[in-house]
Amino acid sequence: TDRMRSIALIAFLAQGICLGQGTFNVVHNYTLQQGWPNPSGGTGRSVLETDSGYIVFGHHVATAGLTKDFIYQFDGVGNWLSDFELNASDPSNQNFGYSDPLNKDGYGVIGAISSFDGANDSTSQIALIRVANDGSPLWQVSVTDSCLCGVKQARLTSSGKVLLAGYNDYMAMLLISDTLGEIDTLRSYANTWEALSVCSLNVGGYCFSGYQVTGVDNAILVMRLDSIGDVIWRPEIGASMPAGDNLSAIQTQ
Repeated sequence: TDRMRSIALIAFLAQGICLGQGTFNVVHNYTLQQGWPNPSGGTGRSVLETDSGYIVFGHHVATAGLTKDFIYQFDGVGNWLSDFELNASDPSNQNFGYSDPLNKDGYGVIGAISSFDGANDSTSQIALIRVANDGSPLWQVSVTDSCLCGVKQARLTSSGKVLLAGYNDYMAMLLISDTLGEIDTLRSYANTWEALSVCSLNVGGYCFSGYQVTGVDNAILVMRLDSIGDVIWRPEIGASMPAGDNLSAIQTQ
């Protein structure tokens, strides 16, 4: 039987946080059924304000436990407008795990997704996606193919590059490409496990965060990188004690 869940779009929009139209809390029944029957377990991962409202990126659990990416569009007060499922015909997990991939640039919205076949993780792929302001996918281009890799966050730089934080062969990965998917830099870092966040720094280079595995525990991973991904510093944080996943890197003033 179908297990119908609900997805809540909760936006706290205040000056200095998000230039929205107000504060609202709207709950919608999760009914996305494009391509795969019996959906359940919807999870929103990223919300982005557009000219017409908001789009929400996430995934839901579909047939045989596989996950599929979706994009919802809402108006300025949280009313549902449209939904789109990405890669509905691809029998693999899409964007499994954490991800915050959506960014706005001068041409609309761009982000990144990853997919893998649970029977053969080495066939994983990372792709850039271009999305219209109504949430509809315009195009998708593969950045990497047939690797043990995945993307956890995508960020645009002021120079028009796309920063991808993730993992490659059980190591934290930094991938820098242009907005058409041409790779500039691809780096992996020894004695790490996975990168969950990356941001550009005003002084140049990047801040990189995630975690590394030390025995049965996870240690917080924070790294400052230069413009080509070389490590400038990498302090040891929580190496001798349990530490949670380091989910976000931002620059303070």
